[in-house]
Amino acid sequence: MEYVFCARVHDAPGLKDSFNALTRRVFGFDFAAWDAEGLWTERYCPHALVLDGRVVANVSVNRLRFQAFGREIALCQLGTVMTDPDFRGRGLAARLMREVLSRLPEDVYLFANDSVLDFYPRFGFRKGTERQCVRAVEPAKAQAARTFDPMRPENRVRLERLLRLPRPGEALSLLDNPQLYLFYLLGPMSRCLYELPERAGLAVAGRQCRLPLAAAGSAVPTATCCRRFYRRPLAAINWSGQCLRIRRLPCGLPGGHCPPRG
Repeated sequence: MEYVFCARVHDAPGLKDSFNALTRRVFGFDFAAWDAEGLWTERYCPHALVLDGRVVANVSVNRLRFQAFGREIALCQLGTVMTDPDFRGRGLAARLMREVLSRLPEDVYLFANDSVLDFYPRFGFRKGTERQCVRAVEPAKAQAARTFDPMRPENRVRLERLLRLPRPGEALSLLDNPQLYLFYLLGPMSRCLYELPERAGLAVAGRQCRLPLAAAGSAVPTATCCRRFYRRPLAAINWSGQCLRIRRLPCGLPGGHCPPRG
């Protein structure tokens, strides 16, 4: 069998459909609605192995820019790392990971679940520290919050306006990428949005240690679902409370995201 490497999945309708079908099979969601909204841009680029017109393995590259402590940095996040269950055990994920990393000039990071923590270090990735911030909400204040439907046209306009506002108080801020926020806020987190009247703002909230997933119709634990990895000399990002700290890491670093499963 001859596998073909393809870095232009989005531009090939047949491959895009196959990519979405595999994403549904492995993760239970796809990018069709995001694409239909015109939010899938060249910044999110699947890199796939294709066999007879069928996507059988994938590593996606999400090119991001951040404002970090007064300077702009470019990072790549790897994600949607997956192998078709019918083709697992053939080394396709490792083969694809090596090919993708050889093409990336930027620093790289990713998230991985507990089942693949030994996979990414093979490619020079090192585990980073990730902290989850939890805040108790007083019942009276919780009752004051109102659900916010992002699909209503007037709410959608407001949401996009808020996403474009500068965030001068943040140590690390994602720059000019409302499309990425909207992937989550119009999809998996669409039922987690609340309006805070006293603050004239919005909040994404869920029960402690559980993130409601509208697309899956269920909830999954968030405390153990992912780990952050980095690769190459990089100003690694560590979440601490409501701020972020940047620390220098030595050469040969790590990076990562979801399960390759093959």
